[in-house]
Amino acid sequence: MDKRWNDILRPFKKVKTPGFGISQQYYLSVLACTPSLPALLTVINPKGEGGAAVGFGLPWKKDVTEQEIAQPLIRGEYIMSSHDRKTVLRVKVLSKEEAGFDPSFLLTSPLGEALDPEVKNRLLAAWNLIQFTIESHDPMVYPALDFITSCAVRLADLTDGVVADPMSQTYRLPDNYTAEHDPGVPFTTLNHVQAKEVKQAGGSYVHTLGLQKFGLSELEVIDVPGDQAEQAALVLLGLAQKMMMGVKVEAGDGLGPKGALVIAEGGLDRARWGQTKVFELIPADTGQLGAAIKAAAEENS
Repeated sequence: MDKRWNDILRPFKKVKTPGFGISQQYYLSVLACTPSLPALLTVINPKGEGGAAVGFGLPWKKDVTEQEIAQPLIRGEYIMSSHDRKTVLRVKVLSKEEAGFDPSFLLTSPLGEALDPEVKNRLLAAWNLIQFTIESHDPMVYPALDFITSCAVRLADLTDGVVADPMSQTYRLPDNYTAEHDPGVPFTTLNHVQAKEVKQAGGSYVHTLGLQKFGLSELEVIDVPGDQAEQAALVLLGLAQKMMMGVKVEAGDGLGPKGALVIAEGGLDRARWGQTKVFELIPADTGQLGAAIKAAAEENS
């Protein structure tokens, strides 16, 4: 095997984790809108020169030449590694036809209809699909998420593309993909989890999408008063942030001032959730959901 492969795939010592990992089902995709793709070295290189992601990239095969690393990406598989080799990605390059991507199905769905107009235009203009999956990752998780995001955003930027996160159901332009971490905090949920509102007859249904990528329970609130959907979303994202920072939650825990909201087993709508684990937030006092959401949201503000 090529010596550089041995360097990238070498084992590392077990270290402390935040209490969770990254699901093997997690992946990001880039819908590239340029007919030709950039050179591997412009996407990732050891010093991050020219705005590239910092790390190492190679075609996924033996006996790689220097010329191949400098050539544009083509159909096939590549390996990308963080500089410390703790996170390793498998990168698959396919035409949109081979990948089975037909934007018309997405764009005529409720999800597609709500997308930014420029995102819609780029999805229609896509030539290639590049999929990033995780072979191994930094046990601390946060550096791994930063790395896969930096690689996908860089490639999307070079190809006038879109970064797709299917498990969170987000399609984003590269120039507004990432949100800044708060000072001293290694992670922001906003880059990986969304809170989604579904309007229903009895009020809005608000839930998260994306926590399952980390083996964590998704969150939901049912029958939210129509004018409080945004507050409910803030409460869910605030709790998701705590969970992603390693705070363990379980059914029966209180949330907000004096436990105005209570965490309960949720996900009863199996047509929506299947076997995904879900926590539902319910009011401690029956019939006081609106007041409980307001109190919890104000505490997080």
